[in-house]
Amino acid sequence: LSITKPVTLLLGATTLTISAKITLAANGIKIIGMGDATNIVYNTPASDSFPKLYATGRTGLIIRDIDLSGGEGPTASVPWTNADASVNGQHGALLHNCTDFEISGVTANNLGYAGIHLIRSSRGRIAGNTANSNTYAGISVWGTDSGGSANLYISGNVANSNGALGASGFQGRGIVFSRVGTTNGVTSSQIIGNQCNSNTYWGIEVYQFSHYNRIIGNTSNSNAFGGIHLWNNTGNIASFNEVRLNGSTSVPNEIGGVINGGYGFRVGATTSSTIHGNTVVGNNTQDVANFNGITVDEEGTIASTGVQVTGNFVQNHGVNASDINVDSAVDSALVHDNILIGTTTTTPLSLTNTLSIRNITAASDITSSIHRGDNSVRFVGPASGIVGFRTTGGTDAFYLTDSTGKLTQAVQMDATAAYTTTAQITSTLAIGTAPLVITSTTPVSI
Repeated sequence: LSITKPVTLLLGATTLTISAKITLAANGIKIIGMGDATNIVYNTPASDSFPKLYATGRTGLIIRDIDLSGGEGPTASVPWTNADASVNGQHGALLHNCTDFEISGVTANNLGYAGIHLIRSSRGRIAGNTANSNTYAGISVWGTDSGGSANLYISGNVANSNGALGASGFQGRGIVFSRVGTTNGVTSSQIIGNQCNSNTYWGIEVYQFSHYNRIIGNTSNSNAFGGIHLWNNTGNIASFNEVRLNGSTSVPNEIGGVINGGYGFRVGATTSSTIHGNTVVGNNTQDVANFNGITVDEEGTIASTGVQVTGNFVQNHGVNASDINVDSAVDSALVHDNILIGTTTTTPLSLTNTLSIRNITAASDITSSIHRGDNSVRFVGPASGIVGFRTTGGTDAFYLTDSTGKLTQAVQMDATAAYTTTAQITSTLAIGTAPLVITSTTPVSI
C-alpha cells in the first residue's frame, strides 16, 4: 500500500492486517487513529520483515494515536540490516531522511527490532509514545555516512523492557542514538522526561559521533548493563536524571554468553560534556567490581577530557565499586560539589588526579543541612576511616558526631591531626589538599 497524496487519514476503531509496508509517499500526510483501538498488525508476525509505516525523503508527516504493536520482540529478532536505506526489519514506524515530522501517542511494542526507528531524519517531535518489549530498542535514532539526524525532540515516552536477558537474549535499549558508518550520529537533539527502565542493556545510550545533545529529567532505572551511556562524542549534557538500581549478572553478550552490568553513568572517550544534578543511587546491584555510580574513563585508547561532574547526589554502589570514579586523563578540577553518601561504599570517590576536588563524602547519612560556601559539613559517624573530602578555599570545618549529637571528630584540612575539643573546633582551621584521615576518639559533649 502506498499513499501518494497529502491526505489526512482519520482511522477509527479497527484492526488492519498487512502483508507489506504502508508507504507514506507524499509530503504532509497525516495518519491519526483512536489510540489502542486502532491497530495495524502483521499477517505473519513471526517472519514479516518490514516496517508497518515507512517513509523516505518526506516532510510534514504526522503519525498519531495508533497501535503498531505485535511481532517477534523481545525474545527473537527480525533485524534491520544496518545500511542507509534498508527497508527491512520489524518496526512500528521507520522514517528515513525525513524532516519536520511528528510521531505522538503511538504504541509500538513487541517488535523484532525497534518500536520507532529514525534514520538520517531531523526536526522531528517524538512525544508521548510507548515502545516496550522490542528486541533492539524502544526508540532508535541513527545517522549514516550520507548524513546525520539532528534537532529532534524526544519527550514523555515510555521505553521499558526492551531486549531479553541471558545467553540467548538480546541487548535492548530504551532510547539509543547511534550511527551506520564512520562519520555521522545524532546531534543537537533533546531526550527529555522519558521513562527508560528495565531494558537489558542501557536505559539511554548516546553512541559514537552523537554530539551536543541534552539528556534531561529522564528516569533510567533497573536496566541490566547500565543507566546512561555517553561514548566517543562531545558537548553532551546529562542533567537532573534519576538513575537507580541498574545491574545484572545476565546481560546478553553479543559474542555469546553473558556479562555483568551495573553502571549508573558511564562516560567514555568523551570530551567537553557535563554530568550535573543527577540522582544516582543504588546501582551496581550485584556488587561487581568497577561498576561505579558515575564512571568517567577512556574506552579503548581514547581518553575522556573536559568532562564536568558536578552537583550530583550519588549513593550506595556496593563495597567493590565507587560512587564516582574518574580516570587520570580527566581534569579533576571539573569534578566538584557532588554529595556522595554510601553506608556500604568503601571508596565513595576514586580520583587518580586529585587536584582541586570539592566533593562531600561520608560513610553514613547526613543528619543536618550542608553549608556549601565554606564547606562546613556535619555527618554522623564513622568513628574511623578515610573520608575523601578536599577543598580549595574558604574557612573549613569538618564535624563528625554520633547519633546523640556528641562530637566524635573534627579534622583540619592540611594534615592528619584531629581536633577533639570544642575549643579546637571553634578556631580557624587551616586549608590544604591532603585527605581527611579520621581516627577514633572518645566523644566529647559540645
